[in-house]
Amino acid sequence: MAQPEDQQRFAECVQNHLAFNTPYAIEVRIQRGDGSYGWFLSQGKAVRANTGHPIRMVGSMIDITARKQTEEKLRKSENFLAAAQRIAHIGNWEFDIANQKITWSQELFRIYGLDPKQGEPSYEELIDLYHRDEREKFRRLVKRAIATGKP
Repeated sequence: MAQPEDQQRFAECVQNHLAFNTPYAIEVRIQRGDGSYGWFLSQGKAVRANTGHPIRMVGSMIDITARKQTEEKLRKSENFLAAAQRIAHIGNWEFDIANQKITWSQELFRIYGLDPKQGEPSYEELIDLYHRDEREKFRRLVKRAIATGKP
C-alpha cells in the first residue's frame, strides 16, 4: 500500500495516462511486507483494444530506495555547504569550458550583489564585474588555468 499522499498522486498520474494515452512514470513510497516503506519507481501503460478502450495495464516497479536515500544525503550535504558558505561569506563557482557556462553558489550571488533569479552571468559579464584594471589579469589567469589544468 502506498503512503496516503502518494496514493492520490499515483491515482492522478494513472488517470492522466488513461486520458492522454502517454506512458506514465512516478516515484511513490510503498509499504513492504515487513511494514517498512521503500521508494519505488512505477512505470506503465494501458493496453488498449482496437476501439481504444483500455483492457489492461502493464508496467514495472523498481526499488529506488537506495537512490532516494543517497539523494537525501546529498541534499543535506548541499544545505550544510550553503550554510557554511553563508556563515563564512565564501562562495564557490564552476566554469564549464566547453559551453562557457558558469554555475554559482547562492553565497556568490550575495557577494557580487546579483539576483540569483537572473541566473549566473556569462563569462564576459563576469569579467565586467571586475575592476577594469584587473580584467586583463583575470583573463590571463583563466587562460593559463585552462591550458595547464592548474588553479
